[in-house]
Amino acid sequence: GNIVFLITIFAGVWAWMDGILPPILRLGVSLSKRKIAIVAKNGNATSLDNLLSQSKIFKNKNILRVSSVHDFGMLEEASIILVHWSDFKDEYKKILEKKTDPDALVIYAPQNEGKVSENVISELSNHRNVTITNFRGRLVNDIFVSMITSGYGQQ
Repeated sequence: GNIVFLITIFAGVWAWMDGILPPILRLGVSLSKRKIAIVAKNGNATSLDNLLSQSKIFKNKNILRVSSVHDFGMLEEASIILVHWSDFKDEYKKILEKKTDPDALVIYAPQNEGKVSENVISELSNHRNVTITNFRGRLVNDIFVSMITSGYGQQ
């Protein structure tokens, strides 16, 4: 009986250390250090910044605002790029050029502002860690999950 109990305890501790602990540590480092670039104009930038800040998940110091193509150099500092689609849909190829393979790209494309075309979706699907979100309520979740699943080696 005691041997089975000890083996069960050991297996449980091993599984926790091997399966649960690494993502928790990766998420903790991500939340404290990784930068999120908000690529949006004017009111949309403010709205998305407020959404992230008010979630109490992301630190204000880690949120960058990119409101012009001339500021795209700042994207190199970020490991997560959040784009308001209607503001920068014509520059998506330039954004993809700044995104490195492990970076995450989250595109916020409310349907009332125009859908992302099938051709663009096909092109975006060729890149790793790209998400298209139509609902504001999904953004925080998608960014949170992107922090866990992307950006290895940048932390």
